[in-house]
Amino acid sequence: MIIIDSFHAPEAHGFQVEGAAGSLGPTGPVHRYNQLQNVDGRVTMPHVEALRELQSSLSSEVLSPESARESLTSFLDTAISNNLNLITGLLKEVSDEGFQNSVVNLSQGFDPITYFKIVKSPLGGKELSDQQKQVYFHNLNSAVSPQASGVGEFDNRLLGSIKSAIKSSEKIETARNAWREQVRSFESNHNSVVVAAGNSGQELSAMSRAGFDIDGSEDFNVFAVPEVTTVAASATTEEGGIILPSPSSFGPEVDFIVSGFHGESFGSSFAAPKVANIMRAAHAFNPGATSDQIEEWAKTEVSAVGEIRGHEVGILREELASSLLQAPQ
Repeated sequence: MIIIDSFHAPEAHGFQVEGAAGSLGPTGPVHRYNQLQNVDGRVTMPHVEALRELQSSLSSEVLSPESARESLTSFLDTAISNNLNLITGLLKEVSDEGFQNSVVNLSQGFDPITYFKIVKSPLGGKELSDQQKQVYFHNLNSAVSPQASGVGEFDNRLLGSIKSAIKSSEKIETARNAWREQVRSFESNHNSVVVAAGNSGQELSAMSRAGFDIDGSEDFNVFAVPEVTTVAASATTEEGGIILPSPSSFGPEVDFIVSGFHGESFGSSFAAPKVANIMRAAHAFNPGATSDQIEEWAKTEVSAVGEIRGHEVGILREELASSLLQAPQ
């Protein structure tokens, strides 16, 4: 199994991901690729560096609406495309290693809601004075809707602006196409890529109740191209029923749902590696199979069929998956 994650983050997220994969059974050799970068002595991600630029431009002085909109659009273009380019480069490194019959697990869920939250709370506000915060939000308001009548209308228009910027950005489209091509290249060698759906479900539910203009794209993970296998996180009731906890995203790109619990932690980050592990084992036993064939096998032979948001998903049968993984080789 190949895990692309933030292994050196303070909370050791990547090791939790690895533990979730192993909770069902043996994973085989684990190859770790770190998605964090070292920038000026900081361990960080591209969207954080882009946010520092946005924070600086929107908090230093009052800007015209046009300049403020340009700063916001530039942030989205840079943050999203650079995140995509970083992971594409890591997958290329993996591909260049010549892996066959392997599975990459990517715990990465960036969607419009994620960027909405980032923009509304730049670096947690820790680096801004009260006056700078006032200037920042004045400029943000100018960029989005100078005539907004209240916080609710402003938030709705901000989310709409982010969705529109993502959909119309040539830079993001180019980066996403490059990611998709790299996925195809890796999977052409009898491999698969599994991606966590993300954890914006709770915010999406709140936005729906608050009357936001919801069209279904709010929690769509930018890494969820058609070729990857996307996994959301479920939970199990005491009676054995399946529930869909609000933290996880459940967009139309989701292929599987499985328990997102790992110890005290919960999220799609800990659901995806379970599906990745059973698909890895299936690749090992079927070395000539394509990624589509392995995914279909996992859906028909190791999962029950369910439906969320009007589309069919596989509900991984964990006990069956675990027994298969732990069977004598």
